[in-house]
Amino acid sequence: WDPIVDFAGTFDGNMYSISGLYIRTDEWENSPLWGFGLFSSISGGSLENPVVIANLGVVDSYFEAPYNVGALIGFVNTGKNSLYDSYLAVINCYSTSSVTAKNYGGGILGKVSKYNIVVVENSYNSGIITGNDYYVGGILGRADNGSEVYIENCFNVGGAYRYESGLGYPLVGDDNEKAEVINSYYLQSADNYIEKGIMATSEQFANGSVALALHYGSSGSIWGQEVGVDPLPNYSGIIKNSTIARYNVSFYTYVGDRTNYFSSYVEGLPKALPDSVVREGYTFSGWYADSNYSGSPIDSILSSDEGDLEFYAK
Repeated sequence: WDPIVDFAGTFDGNMYSISGLYIRTDEWENSPLWGFGLFSSISGGSLENPVVIANLGVVDSYFEAPYNVGALIGFVNTGKNSLYDSYLAVINCYSTSSVTAKNYGGGILGKVSKYNIVVVENSYNSGIITGNDYYVGGILGRADNGSEVYIENCFNVGGAYRYESGLGYPLVGDDNEKAEVINSYYLQSADNYIEKGIMATSEQFANGSVALALHYGSSGSIWGQEVGVDPLPNYSGIIKNSTIARYNVSFYTYVGDRTNYFSSYVEGLPKALPDSVVREGYTFSGWYADSNYSGSPIDSILSSDEGDLEFYAK
């Protein structure tokens, strides 16, 4: 088996998994590969016609190399100018495999180079990710300056560790503030740096809390879980036996606002409020709990909140 180099099409795994892949090399300078994973590298696509990797699992596999290592994709290729060079969508993909890298190791994707746009949606990692130095993450190892990365409706329950400190980043190893993490969760652990995403306990993964939050996220209907049988959210699309409450959220902004704000939250899980309301000629000053704008602005729903909530934009 050879990693797939400079893939530029659509790969639909039809919800099958690939197992038994093995890479272990310390070659870098003389290697013909830019990355190490099922797909060594991605190159190409457009905003209207992106490269797509979808509906695929990489299980019971092992990937070890110096740089740019991900179970699914090692490297999204370097752009050559000020325009975005590659457009990639990773949808409904997962890994239960082990990844080891000196730098730039991720459960799904190793490194996104500059001038690329990447969306990772409805995907997860439960494998162990380790690295010698920096940039080790449960979903993504590193996003370079000049890139745009969106991680939405994802989770990581695998460990992410650096050999020197023992600490890793549970979702994104290093993003230069270029990765936006939306409605994505990671397992609470003393071995994690606090970073982007929402921390959840093992109980919240088991009792359906995270599955509910994912299912009712944007394009999240694929997520499901049979509580008491399935230890983690999965792709069944149906949530059974959960006793966790989900409450309604209403946002009041201005007449004619067509923005699609989220409409619910799950008890016990914090959730950030939208960071802005865009209206020409106006400046957004925050969300308030009543129409009189009393008290201080609110930036998130707390894990202790209960019941239906309303927020008013000022």
